[in-house]
Amino acid sequence: MLNVFRKLVARRDALVAAGRRTTGADFVRAVGAADVLVIAAMQSEGLDAATYTPEQLLAELERAARDLNDRADGFEVFVYQRDGRSCLPFFSSQEHCKIFCGEYSKRANRVFPFQVLGVKGSVVAACAKNIESAVLNDWTPDERPLSDEEMHLLRESAA
Repeated sequence: MLNVFRKLVARRDALVAAGRRTTGADFVRAVGAADVLVIAAMQSEGLDAATYTPEQLLAELERAARDLNDRADGFEVFVYQRDGRSCLPFFSSQEHCKIFCGEYSKRANRVFPFQVLGVKGSVVAACAKNIESAVLNDWTPDERPLSDEEMHLLRESAA
């Protein structure tokens, strides 16, 4: 029964629905108005779990999390290389973000101290000035890359 409820709730993701039924300016407006999740830029290249005991790994992740929380000068968003282009992943739910973080760690074969931030979608627009692409729910079944036209509109909306 719980799985049926989860499926019903997952289908009500307004931003995922907007990405499926709208394009161009309509989708960019939906992104700007939505509450989304982004990942804070990391200060390390990740940890090789094979070189740490579980206790050491946990202590190192806690230290990294404290460092992120103690930043007084704000956060940069996480951007990575996707198909040779700088890419900003952003997410419509914690579950989508969790899938991405797990997949990113698996592909890099490293453990990362991800810090997830809840922001208005307009923050994605503000960050789009310096990136080449953005992807809603990156590496999930609900992945929705923004087209070049949508990236252009997103950058203009931040101006």
